[in-house]
Amino acid sequence: MKSVVNDTDGIVRVAESVIPEIKHQDEVRVKIASSGLCGSDLPRIFKNGAHYYPITLGHEFSGYIDAVGSGVDDLHPDDAVACVPLLPCFTCPECLKGFYSQCAKYDFIGSRRDGGFAEYIVVKRKNVFALPTDMPIEDGAFIEPITVGLHAFHLAQGCENKNVIIIGAGTIGLLAIQCAVALGAKSVTAIDISSEKLALAKSFGAMQTFNSSEMSAPQMQSVLRELRFNQLILET
Repeated sequence: MKSVVNDTDGIVRVAESVIPEIKHQDEVRVKIASSGLCGSDLPRIFKNGAHYYPITLGHEFSGYIDAVGSGVDDLHPDDAVACVPLLPCFTCPECLKGFYSQCAKYDFIGSRRDGGFAEYIVVKRKNVFALPTDMPIEDGAFIEPITVGLHAFHLAQGCENKNVIIIGAGTIGLLAIQCAVALGAKSVTAIDISSEKLALAKSFGAMQTFNSSEMSAPQMQSVLRELRFNQLILET
């Protein structure tokens, strides 16, 4: 199979390797269809920010089940799935309290081990979940980044009937805008320094947008004053 391999000093190459085999009963092999490039991947590529080299990055991916281990009975070949890249230890005090993202011993697909910039990958069953049959497979690669905004809204006890202000209209912000609209926000405002991103934000449901590079702080405060009650601010 082909995979994208990163060496040190920003060297990226396409390599040929053997298709990985399932070695444990709780594993599945995924034929990858779509894999996203995260902002966190850039320092790993260009600034020697990975945990080791050479490495295959990619922690935002979706694809189809190619094979399953003997202990997996709820997924079958050709089922569409998306990746959950976090691998907590499940035994530390944080994990025992359910704070898996705070695990001090965590592993991570596409960061601390090879990831989804390849044609195939073998992962634990618990690191994939089935996608709806009517969801385009490419959309599955957005499942991991969309959880950033969803988790923030969860911590804020939801955004229904709130004036949601999202600072930063990159990938995380644009996904959060769509979530806020779907979850019943009273209003959704996007702030960025890019007119192109703000145009996208409006197309995804932002009711008003502001370019902060063209406004002073007092001007920004003035236009947002009417949204000061029941306000939820998400800085992406």
